[in-house]
Amino acid sequence: MNNNDLFLKSGLSSAEAEKKQIEGGFNEIVEKSESSTKRFLKKFIGPIPIMIETALLLSLISRHWEDFIVIFILLAVNIGVDFIQEQKAHQALAALKKNLSPMAYVLRDGKIRKIESRELVPGDIIKVSIGEIVPADGEVVGEGYLLVDQSNITGESLPVDKESGSKVFSGTIVHKGQAFVKITKTGEDTLIGKSIELVARAEDEEESHFQKAILKISRFLIILSGCLIGVVFFFLLQSGGTLMESIQFGLILAVASIPVALPAVLSVTMAIGAKTLAKYNAIVSHMRAIEELAGIDVLCIDKTGTLTNNKIEVFNPETYGKFTHDELFLYAKLATDPVQKEPIEKAIFSYAKTEEIAQNTSEYRVENFTPFNPTRKHTQAKIKKGNTSFTIIFGAPQVILSQIQNQKSVQEIYELVEDYAEKGFRTLMVAKKERRYFKIVGLIPLIDPVRKDSLLAVTDIKEKNVAIKMLTGDHRGIAEFIANMLQIGTRIISGKTLRTKKEEQEKIEEINRSDVFTEVIPEDKYNIVSALQSSGHIVAMTGDGVNDAPALKKADVGIAVSGASAAARSAADIVLLDNGLSVIKMAIEHARMVFARMQSYATFRIAETIRIVLFISLSVIVFQYTPLTAIMIIVLALLNDIPVMAIAYDNAPIEETPMRWHLRETIIIASILGIMGLISSFGLFYWLHISGFSIAIIQTILFLKLDVSGHSTLYITRTGSKHFWERPFPSLKFFIPAFSSRIIGTILAAGGFFMTPIDGMTIVWIWVYATVWFLINDQIKV
Repeated sequence: MNNNDLFLKSGLSSAEAEKKQIEGGFNEIVEKSESSTKRFLKKFIGPIPIMIETALLLSLISRHWEDFIVIFILLAVNIGVDFIQEQKAHQALAALKKNLSPMAYVLRDGKIRKIESRELVPGDIIKVSIGEIVPADGEVVGEGYLLVDQSNITGESLPVDKESGSKVFSGTIVHKGQAFVKITKTGEDTLIGKSIELVARAEDEEESHFQKAILKISRFLIILSGCLIGVVFFFLLQSGGTLMESIQFGLILAVASIPVALPAVLSVTMAIGAKTLAKYNAIVSHMRAIEELAGIDVLCIDKTGTLTNNKIEVFNPETYGKFTHDELFLYAKLATDPVQKEPIEKAIFSYAKTEEIAQNTSEYRVENFTPFNPTRKHTQAKIKKGNTSFTIIFGAPQVILSQIQNQKSVQEIYELVEDYAEKGFRTLMVAKKERRYFKIVGLIPLIDPVRKDSLLAVTDIKEKNVAIKMLTGDHRGIAEFIANMLQIGTRIISGKTLRTKKEEQEKIEEINRSDVFTEVIPEDKYNIVSALQSSGHIVAMTGDGVNDAPALKKADVGIAVSGASAAARSAADIVLLDNGLSVIKMAIEHARMVFARMQSYATFRIAETIRIVLFISLSVIVFQYTPLTAIMIIVLALLNDIPVMAIAYDNAPIEETPMRWHLRETIIIASILGIMGLISSFGLFYWLHISGFSIAIIQTILFLKLDVSGHSTLYITRTGSKHFWERPFPSLKFFIPAFSSRIIGTILAAGGFFMTPIDGMTIVWIWVYATVWFLINDQIKV
């Protein structure tokens, strides 16, 4: 019985296939996602949205329409931006599904039939040929041979030979050959299906550090404000106020104290950062990545296509005896398949063209050509030039060396080939038959070379105190070779070793210790990122293939490099449009500037809430009347929040170490600044009260003092631990709006808009008083 008859008998029948299809489903990946409407409505649920919605309701109840409109706009902006960004993230699953081949040739009922690949089931035998995408996971059966590019699945940089018994994976591309494949796994059970499952799992996991920080800040402010408002409400009732007046004032104070602009200010700040990165061809698809990038302390870099070009090239060819480089590549070109020029052949022709050698082949005629096959592992060509004939063999060195006789250097060359193999090179040999014997012409090592800027990029990123870890599907030799070239590190571990470790803690410790991870599969990359995160690291991941998508999604910051697959781009937070990694260093610097701006604003907003709400609460308790009218509180809140959005354009310091939200420290510093503001305001109130000023004048003076000193706090918080006069100086785009709010407040006080007017000398005196306290606060902060 011949091989073909064997396959015709071993294929499934239509009835068997239908039964398996009913039991296991179609060979497709079902996208499990909520409707857009449901996901949009869920944006209205959560601490921050509920906080803003509460403020909106309070504004409606108290009929403060100006406040209602401003808060409504802020709510719409926050939810709208978040929803649009999330929509982009859901493209990851759709992009991954496109990697399945639409049609397949399958043995059914003893015949080869063309069917949709979604109808394949485990046990089916399919026929795959050059140029096709493998539609499901399987195993090569029979005598066929395939050369498969599986870099987008396993991360291996060079095409892989597949013979009988070899596994092939869904989504990989056949570069050469033809073979029968027995399907073993379909749909979500395939390796690519597992990748999609990991992407979906990563998408549903915990919130970002940014979201957590904002929630904690908002929760702190709400609890503090709620307690103080309760105290004010009680004392207003005790001091003779009506129930309705007390409720209305409490609602107004709540609107002023709830930081409705906090998410918007931080979102605008990150949007400005994203716009800046776009100028350098780095597209930010998820805004939170800007903040997360500032805090990364580990960068996991996929080797193939990221550190390297994902393109086979010739590396340092060697010739022997009397042969020249021109002859080496001339013979190699003559002994390649004249029809199928795949990556290896293309690399040889490209090198010859670049080096301007072996260009004239017209005077040679190939009389007989024997193509490569997995058994022989070399090509053979009988060449004729004029009256001279000779034979060339081109292929695996180990096979060709076995045919070499009477050449003293054979053992030496064999050792060199082994050395190349240990480093991960694929080495080809050319030999020429002269008279009765073959003589070695030369060796052609092939490698996926590192990008020209990779070493500089790795060095620059390390200088930012970010650890580099390299992940690759290649074996140890080539990983070690590339890691040494790029000075990444010497501690190497394989994905196989990690998968055999039983103790989770032992695995996490091993991952933290290692610099390079070899022979990894998509699940390994995902688990490596997850383990680093569980150790307290903020992790960025770069990649370009389908196999990188789960880890890109899981990472705090996923970065798809230039030329990345649609799946990788959709799963990533940042997409690089230009080659190389140098933009990552620049992105980290900009992210740290953005973070400094956000931290400055957060500190300012906490300090302001403490300063104003605590001051009003204490004043009501001590003096039995409010230091500000309801309209003054609303105007002050607007002057504080709206112009300060310009902080997104401010100059900010670039830290040399990763930046994190240290909320306890932020709250302590903000509380100290808030209490200092309380002391200055309460002291002024006390002096005005005992000096016999009217309540209306006192309220105007205190309004102006709170307005003038409010944005002064920003100049203190924006410089971190430095004095306000130290670099970087405020940008004009920030200074003008922030200073303008103080001018507006001064005009309102002088003109008597919404309040009793005060004279010019009083205004000057208030400005001087606020400035003196500003200098004192700056000194205390430092």
